[in-house]
Amino acid sequence: MSTPAPIRNFEWLQALRGFSVLIVLLHHAGNIVDLNFGDGRLYDWFRFGRGGVDMFFVLSGFILMYLHLDDIGRPETAWAYTRKRFVRVYPLYWFYTLLVLGAALVFEGSIKPHKFEPLRLLETFSMVPIFYSELPVISPGWSLFHEVKFYAFFLLLLVFRRPWNLLITGALVVANVGVTAWITATGGLFEHAWHAYWIGPYNVAFIAGVFAGWWVRRTPPGATASWSMVITGLAVLVAGCWSDIVFDDSQLQRLGQYGLAGLLLTTGLVALELRPGAVRAPPVWLVRMGDASYTAYLLHYPLMFILAKFLNGLLGRDTMAAWPLTAGTVLMAVSVAASWYAYRWIEVPLLRWCRQRTGLVRGV
Repeated sequence: MSTPAPIRNFEWLQALRGFSVLIVLLHHAGNIVDLNFGDGRLYDWFRFGRGGVDMFFVLSGFILMYLHLDDIGRPETAWAYTRKRFVRVYPLYWFYTLLVLGAALVFEGSIKPHKFEPLRLLETFSMVPIFYSELPVISPGWSLFHEVKFYAFFLLLLVFRRPWNLLITGALVVANVGVTAWITATGGLFEHAWHAYWIGPYNVAFIAGVFAGWWVRRTPPGATASWSMVITGLAVLVAGCWSDIVFDDSQLQRLGQYGLAGLLLTTGLVALELRPGAVRAPPVWLVRMGDASYTAYLLHYPLMFILAKFLNGLLGRDTMAAWPLTAGTVLMAVSVAASWYAYRWIEVPLLRWCRQRTGLVRGV
C-alpha cells in the first residue's frame, strides 16, 4: 500500500519540542539553585521537568518513522539516513563538548580529572557506552547516548530487507517490552546501567513513538479521535506533573506518565495539523524554542553552572540563597536568550556548512 509523501515541517511538533526543552531547563535551574545557593524549593517545584526527556524519546521515534516509512526494507537509503542523523547530532555536540572541556581547564574542579582519560573521551565523543557509569561531560548528554542507539536500531529496518528487518526489530521490541514489564513487576533499577542502555524502558518510549509515526503516516486518526488524544494527553501530563511534585515519582513512573502524555499529544496534534483548519497554530515563541531546542539542551546546563558561580562570587551565597526565585529566573532568562542566539549564530551556520559538504537537505 502506497503512502503519501510526508509533510516535513509540523509547527505543533516544534512546539512540543519547545515545551519539552523548557521544562527540562526549569528542572535544571532548580537543581543549580539547590547545589549552588542551598535552597531546594525550586528543585522540588520543578521536578516534573525531568519528564521533558521522556517526551523527547517519543518524539524521536515518531519523527524517524514518519519521515522514513518509505525507506524501510531499502538498503540503498541507509547511507543517506546515516549521514543525516550524524550531521544533525554530532557536530554541534562536539562543538559544545570541546567548549565545556576548555572551560574546565579554567574553572578548576568543575569536571572530574578522569574524564580526560582517553577511553572516557572516546565514550564522550562517540556517544557509544564503554563504561556508562556516570554522566558525560555535558550532563544532559546522557539522553543523547540513547538517541544515537535509537538511530542505530531504526537503521536495522532500512539495512535488512523484508522479512528479516521485521523479524530482527520485532525481536528487539519483544525483548524491550518484556524487560520493561519485568522491571515494572520487580521494581528493578535501570538508571545509568550498562545493560539497561541496550534493553530497557527508555527504548519502549522510542518504540511507542515509532508505532505512532507509522499510524499517522498510513491512516491518520480522525478529528474526534485526535482531539480526544490531545485532551487525554494534557490530563495525563498535568496529573504526572502533580504526582511528581508531591510524591517525587520513580524514574519508571515518570517514564510511563510523561511518555504516555508525549505519545498522545504528538499523535493527536500532528494528526490535527494534517487537517487544514482543525487546530490553531501554536504560539510562535514556542515554535521558535522548538527550533532552538537542541542548542538549548546542550548549552543550558554548563551556562547555568558558570552563571551561578559568577553570581555567588559577585553577590555572595547568602544573598543568592535569600532570593532563590530571582536566581532561578535569571538562570532561565539568560539560558533561553543565549540558546536562541547560539542557535542562530552557531547551530544554523554549522548545520548549513555540514549539509553543504555532505549534499544533504534540511528535514524535520
